[in-house]
Amino acid sequence: MANAIPTVTLSPSSPVYITDWGILNLTCSVDQDVGLGSVLFRRFGHLVIQINTSMSACMYHKADSADTYRYNVTCHQNRTFTMLQQGFNNSDRDTTWSCEMVSAHNGPCNESGNLCISQNVTVLMVFGQLFFTTGSMLYTAQRYDNGMTLACEAYNGFGSTQRSDNLKLIIYHPPTICSLQSVYRVIEKQTLNLTCQANSNPQPSHISWFPSGEVYSTSILYFNSVSRNNSGNYTCTALNNMTSTDGVQRTGSDTKWIEVDVLYPPFIFSPTSPYKVIEYETLDVTCQVIGNPTPDKIFWSSSGEAYFSRLYFKSVTRNNSGNYTCTARNIMTPGVGAPQIGSDTRQIEYTVTDPATVFVQTEVYKVIENHTLDVPCQIFSNPPPDQIFWFPSGEASDPSRLYFKSVSRNNSGNYSCTARNTMTPSVGGQQKSSDTREIAVDILYPSAITEFTAKDNELFENSSLQLQCRVDSNPYSVISLYHGDNLKFRVQDTYELKYTSTVGCLDAGIYTCRANNSLMNGDTVSADAHIKVLCKPGIPTEFEINGRAHDSVTLEWTPGFPGSNPQYFFIEYRRLPDVKWLTASPASEDTNLKKQYYTVYGLQQETSYEFQMFAINKVGPSAYTNVINGTTSGIIGEYKTNSTPIVPLVGGVLGAIAVAVIVIVASNFGKRRGCCKKNSTKLEDNLGNDVLSSASRTDQEYLNMHQIDHKQSNINKTADQELTGTTLVIAMTFCISMLTLT
Repeated sequence: MANAIPTVTLSPSSPVYITDWGILNLTCSVDQDVGLGSVLFRRFGHLVIQINTSMSACMYHKADSADTYRYNVTCHQNRTFTMLQQGFNNSDRDTTWSCEMVSAHNGPCNESGNLCISQNVTVLMVFGQLFFTTGSMLYTAQRYDNGMTLACEAYNGFGSTQRSDNLKLIIYHPPTICSLQSVYRVIEKQTLNLTCQANSNPQPSHISWFPSGEVYSTSILYFNSVSRNNSGNYTCTALNNMTSTDGVQRTGSDTKWIEVDVLYPPFIFSPTSPYKVIEYETLDVTCQVIGNPTPDKIFWSSSGEAYFSRLYFKSVTRNNSGNYTCTARNIMTPGVGAPQIGSDTRQIEYTVTDPATVFVQTEVYKVIENHTLDVPCQIFSNPPPDQIFWFPSGEASDPSRLYFKSVSRNNSGNYSCTARNTMTPSVGGQQKSSDTREIAVDILYPSAITEFTAKDNELFENSSLQLQCRVDSNPYSVISLYHGDNLKFRVQDTYELKYTSTVGCLDAGIYTCRANNSLMNGDTVSADAHIKVLCKPGIPTEFEINGRAHDSVTLEWTPGFPGSNPQYFFIEYRRLPDVKWLTASPASEDTNLKKQYYTVYGLQQETSYEFQMFAINKVGPSAYTNVINGTTSGIIGEYKTNSTPIVPLVGGVLGAIAVAVIVIVASNFGKRRGCCKKNSTKLEDNLGNDVLSSASRTDQEYLNMHQIDHKQSNINKTADQELTGTTLVIAMTFCISMLTLT
């Protein structure tokens, strides 16, 4: 049959941990079988009654003697058993049957201690002597409930009662510091014991002292010999960790502030001895004291005569000099123990003072560089100066001396010696005196050229040369500018030379700046600057005819000043009576020969010609030479010379071929003349390109300018001048070259 005794459970289970003023939800539950469904009662095989119930017991009302028979009861899923009717003594008494949840079983209802219970159950919450008829409730924990036990009781209408297991309450609460007083007064050098005790559940896990920013992890703060530096505020902090049954962790803490007041006797810290005062001024001195508590008695005494706490003389004299004693007292009352008297005395010596005076021998010190400088500063003062210094300072350990073992020019300048002392007059408080004397230190050193530069080191002729020479020296220097061995410019007693001049071709070369002063036996220093002057070449000289053939003329000349190497030579010629000049191929200078030679080919037999020439370099052209005349030979193969004969090895052949070429070219002379000017211009352009290729961009522009000027001058010189055909020149040159190779 069903279990008729309820199982009562109180949750949460014991023990329960909860913090002070925490909320606990208590639930009481009863475990019983009340889910039977329908119950069938049969007597002699006949259905007596069918009851649909969820109770674990069934009641058949108004039983009588006719009902005294065995009944067959079916409960749940056709599980049956036979049971006897219960309680027939009174026919009016209700009859109760119960079903058990196992297979068929015969026996009375109350067999084996099984009780019949009804569906309705009454639950009692038992708190000590308090009873609450409820199945659940919220409990607010309080620390005085710590250790209390709770229980739950359940009973039904059939008198069955059951009580749950006891639930023990563990009430946690944070620390409460209870052992400290607010102020601790103790006399200096005594012991001090500060104990921090706290009440908590659980016990504190950590107790710490925090004095003056430091942390001490101990409940007892102990001072074996307390000092005035230990005065101040201290805090004690207690911590504990509380974990409730629901798993929530909390940290409890309590902090208490206390004051430590260390008592100590008086200490006189002012005035200091000896005490200096200016004669005939007022003396008014107060004895300054510290102590805890503040001294209640301060007085001066001298030679058995007592004064008040203020020592006062309206006009002091030397007769007032002497020793004076200041005395201070206080009473120290600790928190524990008897009061004590503290005292201190200080003896002060009185003297008369005068201000400091500085003396130096001279105002200017001249020292040669790398020599020693030692200047003493003499002081007259009473009391002795408390500060002596040179500014700027030197290398001496003695502040009264300006000392440099080896001076340099950087040490030149003004220096001042200052002395200071401190006087304490009677009125106006402390006075300071100061005196300063200044000297000049002049470091002498020989000349040194720091800069010698030219604005431009490469110049065109007729442009401006600008040179600057800077000299560092003391005293100032004599600065001279030389070009080679020639003195160009000189200045005296200065540090700088500036020179400006218009340069010609002969002004190129090395310029030297020389400087010296009166030191080091007048030794001279120098620096060089290399100046390059870009010039046009000079006019070729000794221009004349060296030799003649039937179709050519050989010219010779001596080159003029080359200007800016290299230089080239242009030969121009014209047949008389023509007025148009023709230009031969340019010739470069052979620097290995003093005389230069050039042969103009393609001339006509027994014909008079005029010749002229000019030189050119990357700067520009020279002027023209004088015009010279010459006539070609009348015989083919004949060569006439004005100096050393030059007879070609194959003269006859050359002459024949030259005549043939002249005849061939002459047939198209008109056409050639139409293109001569163009070809000649092209020839000049080729020369210009050769020259320009070796010049800088500036030189190219300058050279182009001179070439234009030169062409313009040729036009002005011969207005109707026309170049001969380039074709003829090339042909003649080709022929001559071929014959020469043959």
